[in-house]
Amino acid sequence: MLIVDDRFAIVGSANINDRSLLGTRDSELAVLVMDSEVDSVNLCGDNKLRPTRGHARQLRMAVWNKLFGITAGGVRAATELKDAVESPGAKASWEAIQKRAKQNTALYEAAFDFIPRNKCPYYPVDGSEPSSSSIWPRWNRDPKINKQVAAMPFEASFWISSQFNATAAAKLNEVKGFITLLPIEWTKGENNNLGYPTALVAKVEPTANPLQTASEMAQEDIKLTPTAEEKA
Repeated sequence: MLIVDDRFAIVGSANINDRSLLGTRDSELAVLVMDSEVDSVNLCGDNKLRPTRGHARQLRMAVWNKLFGITAGGVRAATELKDAVESPGAKASWEAIQKRAKQNTALYEAAFDFIPRNKCPYYPVDGSEPSSSSIWPRWNRDPKINKQVAAMPFEASFWISSQFNATAAAKLNEVKGFITLLPIEWTKGENNNLGYPTALVAKVEPTANPLQTASEMAQEDIKLTPTAEEKA
């Protein structure tokens, strides 16, 4: 979903990349939604009115209110972002959003070392800065170690005991809303090409007549069905 300037909403599965834009590959669909309910709003917090459309603006505000926990119910809301919902283009708005996302991310990463993150949670033995996190965050990418040091959620042993930092987990009540930073450095510089999983490939021999029609199969069923005399 892409909402532009609180005026246009583009919703669908169409992706802006080479493969999707070729037109002869994946089937892609997107809808541009716009209405005639035009208004003028102080979008950028500079007291200058800019044109908006009712549907796009209300959709964007509803999504933001939910992501910030303001209308979600049962969660701690990032109430400091209410002004950002009204004036998304203001510098103070996106700075406040980034600040909250950064705070939430730090709280989660301190409590759980197995979630996607920018940096490896383990410092190199030489004391230098950690490298970008592996696709398996519990893989220590220090060249002198270079191995998995704890279980991941897809392993049975992960669920045998608690897998969080108790001290840090106690501070998770400081998380507000649902927003976090996107870990853009996650897996940076890592070769994740594990090769084709040939062990999963099975050899299935075709039947004698793979193009047999339904009618032909029905005739075979009739031939195989015992007659009344045969049943007797």
